[in-house]
Amino acid sequence: MAVEGQDHTRVSGPAPAGAGTGPVTVEAFFWYADSHSFELQPALDAWRRANADRIAFRWIPADFDRTAGSRQNFKPQQRLYFALEALGAPGWHERAFTAIHREREYLNTDEAILVWASEQGVDPAAFAAAFASAEVDSRTRQADEALRAYGIQGVPALVVDGRFLTGPGMLRETSAGFPETLAVLDRLVARARTGRGGAAGRAHPVGPRSGA
Repeated sequence: MAVEGQDHTRVSGPAPAGAGTGPVTVEAFFWYADSHSFELQPALDAWRRANADRIAFRWIPADFDRTAGSRQNFKPQQRLYFALEALGAPGWHERAFTAIHREREYLNTDEAILVWASEQGVDPAAFAAAFASAEVDSRTRQADEALRAYGIQGVPALVVDGRFLTGPGMLRETSAGFPETLAVLDRLVARARTGRGGAAGRAHPVGPRSGA
């Protein structure tokens, strides 16, 4: 049983995304340069795939930069994720994490990201257009609004049904497959499904459900 205040907190959150029925939404807030986000990603992605029939899953890149000139890799890496998603390139999300944490590619500026993308065999013009697009502008604004609305202070952070916030930091779990984090997710998804009888959740409308 999920215990509020111990393995999750309740968030007032943003306005409901809409009426109707559908799977419970799970939003995973991350930052490419964060080592804990990198360590959680494989386990969480496997959990996402195993639960694809009962959840709508979204990766949401976080931007905590509130001071001009500090930690400028938040916004470029946030745009990197949404550009990759817009192009629908399979496996790029994992490749971006690997580039930063295994291959020591900093990817902390627009220029570095554009060079890296071209080295992956991506059409440079197509990626540059997606990276600078109005769609990515809109998605980053929505991600920032969701981060503020949920009151998230660090990553990785997981929001279930727009109501419940949890994550490895709250559970003091550091790695080794994150079994406790995934178990809490299971319990919160089950609770959300029971509590709303299949109705759509209160998730912030950041964008389409994440795929592979």
